[in-house]
This record gives sequence, structure tokens and C-alpha cells, in this order.
Amino acid sequence: MQTGSQKNLFKFMAVRPVQITAPEDAALGFLRPPTEGRSEFSKSLERAKSWTEAQSLASTYIRTNGYPGSWGSSDPALAFLKQVHSALQIGAATGDLDGLKKAWKTLQPQAKTLKLGETRTRLWDTLLAAYFAPRVNPRDRGEIIQALRTLLFVDVADTLKGGADVVALLRATALLPAWCSRSKFGEKPAPTQAPKPASKVDMAQINTLRREVVMADEALDDLELSYAQASRSRQGTPAVRTSTGAVSVESDSRPLQTQVDQISTSFKPATVSYLDTLDRGWKLKDTQQVSASLENRRAELVNDLEKSGGRKASEGMKSRTAMPTRVSPDLQLEPLALDSGSAFEKSMEGSVGSVRPLGVGDLLVVEETLLGYREGEISYIENVMSTEHRERIHRQLDRVSTTTMTSTETTEETQRDLQSTERNEMAAEVQTTIRNDVSLRTGVNVSGGFGPVVQVDTSADFAVGNSTETSTANSSNFAQEVVDHTVSKLTQSMREQITQKVLTETEETNKHGFDNKSPNHVVGIYRWLEKVYKAQIVNYGKRLMMELVVPEPSAFYKFGRDGGAVEGMIRARPEPLPEDFGFQELTPSNYRYWVNRYRVSGVNPPPVESITTGKVLEIPETRHDPKGSDYTLTTKSDSIEVPEGYLAKEAWARGAWVIYSDQNENKQISGTKLIITVGRKPINKLDGDDYASLNDEERIVPVGVVAYNVAAYTINVEVRSQRKNATLAAWQMETYKRIVDAYNSLQTAYDAELEAKRVAQSSALTKISPDAKRGVEQVELKRACLELITGQYFFDFDATRDSAKPFGYPEFLISQAMEEGAYSQFFEQCFEWEQMTYAFYPYYWGRKSQWVDNSTETDDDPVFESFLRAGSSRVLLPVRPGYALQVLYYLNTGEFWNGGEAPAVDEELQAAIAMEAASAQDVSLSGGRPYGKPWTYTLPTSLVKLQADATLPSWPQV
Repeated sequence: MQTGSQKNLFKFMAVRPVQITAPEDAALGFLRPPTEGRSEFSKSLERAKSWTEAQSLASTYIRTNGYPGSWGSSDPALAFLKQVHSALQIGAATGDLDGLKKAWKTLQPQAKTLKLGETRTRLWDTLLAAYFAPRVNPRDRGEIIQALRTLLFVDVADTLKGGADVVALLRATALLPAWCSRSKFGEKPAPTQAPKPASKVDMAQINTLRREVVMADEALDDLELSYAQASRSRQGTPAVRTSTGAVSVESDSRPLQTQVDQISTSFKPATVSYLDTLDRGWKLKDTQQVSASLENRRAELVNDLEKSGGRKASEGMKSRTAMPTRVSPDLQLEPLALDSGSAFEKSMEGSVGSVRPLGVGDLLVVEETLLGYREGEISYIENVMSTEHRERIHRQLDRVSTTTMTSTETTEETQRDLQSTERNEMAAEVQTTIRNDVSLRTGVNVSGGFGPVVQVDTSADFAVGNSTETSTANSSNFAQEVVDHTVSKLTQSMREQITQKVLTETEETNKHGFDNKSPNHVVGIYRWLEKVYKAQIVNYGKRLMMELVVPEPSAFYKFGRDGGAVEGMIRARPEPLPEDFGFQELTPSNYRYWVNRYRVSGVNPPPVESITTGKVLEIPETRHDPKGSDYTLTTKSDSIEVPEGYLAKEAWARGAWVIYSDQNENKQISGTKLIITVGRKPINKLDGDDYASLNDEERIVPVGVVAYNVAAYTINVEVRSQRKNATLAAWQMETYKRIVDAYNSLQTAYDAELEAKRVAQSSALTKISPDAKRGVEQVELKRACLELITGQYFFDFDATRDSAKPFGYPEFLISQAMEEGAYSQFFEQCFEWEQMTYAFYPYYWGRKSQWVDNSTETDDDPVFESFLRAGSSRVLLPVRPGYALQVLYYLNTGEFWNGGEAPAVDEELQAAIAMEAASAQDVSLSGGRPYGKPWTYTLPTSLVKLQADATLPSWPQV
């Protein structure tokens, strides 16, 4: 039967469960290792207790034994298999099974002289080793699979029935024993765990910092305790004096406040060691300097703790005065107790996410073939009575009305004797049907290359025997539904055009004359012509289909759109003040951290903890010769200023004096006195006193000296004043206000600049074309799918370095770039990303905290609006032909099979996928196979035809 031209109407992908392999196909489609006479290496692999142990055994085997010799080696068995394989290839190419069997008969005698059984065992052992350790001595392993296929031919040569059997044998897939699956070892390729302490949260570092905080606390305790003991030990302890004649000079070796080295003798060895690590010259400093140094170091440690592990890492260590007991230096923190944020373990190969094969997708194309034309309904009837002469003139007028608003209205009717019709109306209309009706009805974005996806079974978790038949029926129904719906729309459109009333004036120059001179009436019946088409579904290949569900696919895009992406373009966002941050949190040792953090200006330094002030009281020498009851008495009064905001706490009086002596007996005159009063406390110098505890005097401390029979003296009086709590609180409140004001100022500036960037970015986003929006959707879904498939978060892809020497240009590390390039190249090539199909699910399948924001997203593009609102998205992703086994191997092991065809594990689903992958090579885009039964349909045209007679048409009643 001669037919008209043929063309493609549309494509679609029919997804069905993987079909279980029939036993007759399994005999030639799979290569299985022998169960009898297994090698010790194979048994040791099966006995391995873990995947790591099996990898170690495999690595050792490859390094020790290497790979079998290549086809061109001197190994007689391999050379023989090479010859047989060449004959196999010729037989498959020519389809000449008889010629292949003749060639085999000439080679068969050699097989009896060779130890093919040992060769088979060695090949399987090597393949097993390569499966467990693919990166050890990597090379093309395709020859191993080819040799095993040839050995299978040696076993079944006499049972082959045709050329198709030879082709199936040459495409046989190697199936390793089921115990090779990683899951059989109780292990799975583990995805990246999150959150997990990494470089940002290092528990060892945190505990080291905590222990040093405790050491700083102990050093401060030693300093304070030793200082207090030395100060109070002076009361009631005689001074050491040297006398020369009547002169007494106080040479007190007891420590003053500024003499740290003299009180360090009571420090613990750990304190001395710690101070030595901080500052080798600490003994030359006074107590205030050493105390401030320790406090500053302690504040730095606490801040480092908060940066490393959050505020919980520094709990109990922020304030020394708030702790009744010290924290143990051996305290350990659990990882999950830390506010670790988003810290992820870096990974590349060996990390696999959770993804499952959905089934097999058949790429189907609906082809139409024009069978011919047939007469349809009556267009109109022309009646000419006997002896009637009639003439008809058609006048055509095209009227164009133009207004000043440049709006043009055109009214036109086309009616011609020479009729014509469009050839592409069906192909164009069917694309509209798919784009509008199918995609909107299913909620799926239609792939540009594959068209819509038709899923045969919604629960395609495992292979079913009748999947092909079910797929054929469902696919045929879908294709016929699309075609019939399109034909219905075209027919309705044609009918509307035929019956439409057009308000135009028509005058044609053609004159139609009817001159019936016969005695009979003439009836002319005009019929519409209809096109008759045959439609046939053609299968153009198979793809392994993966199914993934992506949560909130637009989350990262909206983060960038709403400011996350522009933060790097502007000033750094000020770190928020802690919720519990108050003025009590500020201390003289940590306030610099907050000042530097928010760049606070005009901050006064904190009032020092204590201030020492003093006066020198002296009486010049007076000459007096005591006789009898004569005596000399002198007094001196003064005051020592107490700084504002401080209280006088302690006083010291030291000096030198000259006492009158009895010249006759060369001894001190009895009754001599030297008393200094500081505030309300007396200090009797001749009794050895030099210290007094004061009564919290403010502003001034009065000082007086009474000297009885003392010829001269010089007394140094020192008063140590302690800072009042109110003084520190006032400074804390003032500094706190300045810090808060500085933070608010930084936050306001940041918000203003960020809002300006957002407005500019939002304005730019409104100009994105629909094609660009499809690109955004696909890129975001692709990134999320890769995270689900690989179980990693792209942390390892950092081969490029900024500011490389000597010019400061960005450069990349070559070795690292090679590793990253191979990884990214595999995933970019193994999936047909451009053909993925996706559907967006409503907002309530996402985080509940984002319901309001997600549900109110708007956009002019309805598909992009669904993307912005989606709580999750279902993605159907086809595996590129030829990569199914490589993807399956990666999902099993987390590693790449680099070289030749990848083997599969002898499990039902994996074996079925392997068979589908092999049969997918039978079909290419250059030619397809009929899929299901053809059907016919008709399309109306604008053509009319005069019927040969006046018989009215009739159609049989159904």
C-alpha cells in the first residue's frame, strides 16, 4: 500500500518498572562465576567481616598478581580466547550463525589443550578484586569482560539458535555473587553526617581552652591569696632595723604591693609554670600588672571558646566571681551540646546518598503517516433547474480602518475556487495540547527533549513480569488520548470557521455561470475532503530512571534573592548581641572584645581595681640635751587624698628616725615614742608596727605623727584604696550604652545597604525571561539532586586559591583540580540533566516556619511561582544510555568504576537493570521499533470536492 509522507507528532517518556529477566534470556545475558571449585581468594573475600577488610584483601591481590595479560600477550589461553572473540564479532555483524559454528569447529581442538578452567577462575578473581578496589592500579578492564563472554560462548556454542543469541552473548553483563553487595557486610556507603564537629567545632581544642581557663583561675587565686597573706602578716611582726649609734633605719624585707617576686615563693609550681609561659618577665612586674595580664588572657580564652563551640562551650567560665567552685580542667563536653551551626564533614568518593531507581523509561515517538483523502460531510448543494441560466459574481473587498491611535482592524473572508490546506496544523496543535493540557493536568514540567512523562505504575519499587505489556497499553492510551484531543480541537476549530458569519463585502472577478439546456434538473453536491492518517508509537530507546524528592527546591535561590547572596558585596553583617547580654557581662578584662567587635569609639578605660596614694612626713633634726625630766615632743599632721569612687582599705608606714640617747650611759632614753595615726588606726613604729587596716574612708584619710624624744624622722605613709562597686557599675552602664549604640548604628547601616541591594536585585529579577527562569529551576533542582545522590555538600570543591604568590592572582591546585574534575565530569555526563522532568508540591510539604513566606510568593510566570512556593519537588532523572551499570556500581559502593563495563551484583533488581541496560543498545535515535498497535484518525480540511452524482451520502448505523 502506497502511503504519503511521514513525520513525528510528539515524544513522551513511558516509565515502567524494571522487567524481570526471563530464564531463557538470563542464560545468554549474564556471566556468573562458577560455584564449584572456587578459589581461596574468593572465599576469603566472602569471609571478610567488613567492607574495609575486603578492600584490603582486594588491593593486596591486585598488587601481587596484577591483571591478566592483554589480548596481545603470550598467554596461550588468552590468545585462544582472542581468536574466538574475533569470530564472535564477525558472526554478530553478519548474522551468519552457520559460519560462526564452522569457525568454532576449526578452533575447538585447541580448547582441549588449554587450561581454560584456571583462566576462568583467574579472570573472575581479578574482576572481584577490581570491584572491591577499583582505584588500585586502574586500567581498562573491558578485556576481562570480553574474555568471560568468550568463555560463555565456549560453553553454549552448540545451543545457539540464531544471530540474536550471538548479539545477546556479546552484550552479557557480569554478575558478581550477592555477597559482594556492600549491604551484605552490614554497611552502606555513608552520606555526609550533619551536623558533625569538624574544623569549626573541635572538641579537643575546646577542652584545651577550658583547661587553660582553669589554669588562669588558679594563678589568679594564688596571686590574690599570697598577696593577702603577705599584707596581713605584717601586723604584729617586728621590723628589722640596723642601728648605728642613735640612728635607726627600717630595712623591711617584707613585700610591698609592687614586689611580686617576693610573694611568688608561696605560688604553686603549676602557677609559676603557667606564668612563665605567658610572660618570662612577670616577676619584674607589680601585682596589678600581673593580675591584669591574667584577666586579659582569661577573657581571650573565653571568647575563643564561644567562637569555637558557641555560648554553651563557655558556660560556667564567664565570671570568676560568679563561680562558687572552680570548673574541673578534665571536664569534657558532648558534641551535640554545642551550638555548632552548620558544620559538615568533607567528603568525595565513598559518600552516597539515598536514591532509588524508579524504573525504565522508554523514549516513545508518535509518528503519523498520511494514508489519503476521503469525502466527508456535505459542504453545500448547487441546484440548477432545467433550462435555467444563472450567473454568480463574487466580489471581494478588504477593508482596513486606521485610527490616530495606530490601531489597525482588518476584516477578511477567503473563499476561492482553488482551495488549499496547511500541512503542519496537527504537529503544531499537538505541541500546544501537551504544553497546556498535559503539563497543567499532571503538574509536571514537560521536558524539552523527551516531552511529558507517563508513569505506568505508581509503586514501581521492584520488577514485575508484565511491565512491558502494561507500559505498551498505557502508553498507547496516552498517545491516542493526546491525538484524539488534538483532533477534536482542530475539528471544532474547522467547524467554527466554516459556519462563521463574516461581515465583509465580497466581490470576485470570477464569474460562475450555469446554463442547463437539458430537460432535467441538475443537482451538484459538494463534499468536504478529510485527511486520513495512521499513527504509530515507535520506541527510540530506554533510560534507567531515578526518582528523587527535593525539599524546598527554591530555598537557596530565595536566600540569594533576599539578601544572602549580596551580603558578600557589602559590609560584613554585625554579629548580633547575645540575648542575655547586659551591663553586668562587661568586665575590665573582656570589654575590649566588645569594643573591637562593634568598633566602639569614645570608651573610657575601666577604673582600676585599687589605687595607692601616699605622703612623706618628716621632722628635721633638732638638738636637745635631755637632763633630768626634760623631754622633747613634736607633732605633724597631714592628709592623704582618696580618689573619687574609691574606699581606703589599707595603710603602710615606713621610714627612718634618730632617737636621743643618754650620752653618759650610751643608751636610749626611756619613754621614747614614735606613733603614726592613719585614719582611726595608730601605728606604733617603735613597737615594730607598719600596717593598719582602714575603715573605708572616702575622699581623704587624715594622717598624724607624734614623736617623743625623737630627734628627727622621715616617714612614708601609703594608702591603698579599693574601687567601689558603684564605680564599676557606673562604668559598666556607660560602656554598655556605647556598645549597644554602636551595634545599632552598624545594624542600621547594614540594613539600609542590604535593602538597597535587594531592591536593585529584585528589579533585575523582574526582567528575567521565562527561559532563564526554567534555567534557575533546573540548576537548583540539579544541585539538590546531586546532594541527594552523592550525600555530600560540595565542600571538597576548592581547588582554586585566592591571592596566589607572587602576583596575588587566583590559581588552582593542579592535582586537586584533576581529582575534582573527574568527580564532577562523571555526574555531569552520567545523567541526562537537560531531560529531567519535575513536579512542584505545595508549600505545606516544607518547613512549617516558612509556610507564610512560601505560600505568598508571587511571579508572573505560573511555573516559576510554583517553584518559589514549593514545599518539595519530585524529580524524574534519566540515566544517560551506557551509564546505567556505572551508576548502579556507584550507588552500591560509593566509588567510580574506571575502565570497561561495570559488573553488577547478582540480585533480582540489579540483574534486571543490567539486562535492560544491555537491551537498550538495540535501539538508537537513528531508528526505532514499533511499540503497540497503530490506529487511524481523520482531520477535516478546507478543501471541497464536487460529488460525481446527486446521491446523498449515508453512513452505516452503529
